[in-house]
Amino acid sequence: MAGQGQVYPDDPVPLHFTKMFHQGNAHASLLPPPATYSKPKPRRHNLCCCAIFTTLCTILCIALVILGIAALVLWLVLRPIEAPTYSLDSLDLKTFSVNTMSSSSSSTLDANFVYTITATNPNRKIGIKYDEIAIDTSYNGVVFGRSSVPSFYQGHRNTTTFTSEFDVRNVALGSGGQSGSNNNLSSLTTDYQKGSVALHTHANAKLRVKIGTYTSFAVWVHVDCDVVVATSSSSPATVTSKTCKLSR
Repeated sequence: MAGQGQVYPDDPVPLHFTKMFHQGNAHASLLPPPATYSKPKPRRHNLCCCAIFTTLCTILCIALVILGIAALVLWLVLRPIEAPTYSLDSLDLKTFSVNTMSSSSSSTLDANFVYTITATNPNRKIGIKYDEIAIDTSYNGVVFGRSSVPSFYQGHRNTTTFTSEFDVRNVALGSGGQSGSNNNLSSLTTDYQKGSVALHTHANAKLRVKIGTYTSFAVWVHVDCDVVVATSSSSPATVTSKTCKLSR
């Protein structure tokens, strides 16, 4: 009846979150378990890769900073740092003659070259160590003479002048009907008779920079010179012009 209190034979049974009781129904209906979400755990090898990558990046950044500081200190100590310079001071021709054989149309070349080369090191705290310097002389792409300069050390703010001489005898110049490299020399006879022969000189130098007790790795330096030789039957051959270019 309304307004009257209800009498329970026993204490009320508390509801469980998985069960619901209905009045007059002794059977309980089960509710589905609550939805759960578990965050996937990161794989262990991914963590290791990230840690290794981070460590390597840190080491690289530290190494770059150290190298930058070392380069700055080295530049402040050694400045000003200037590249060495080279010049072909003179090219003397003791002999340069083309001889035509009477029995054939072929000719031969006799020549004696003396190079005078100057190397200048303008740096006040840097020395330069040179290995043997090789010098080639060619005409129309064919090398017909080679000479060399022995290895030497050039100190601070030093200018070194050295000479190199080579002698060739009876180098076959070929003829228009011949093939091979000597055929490239066949036009030298014509140029000689015209009074002007264009030659090319190429020098290879391998050098190392020396700072205190430290010696650097080797660096190649190349010098190319175009030389024009004036020839005459009545006077010795002379060099009329030369143009040199330095490359590394």
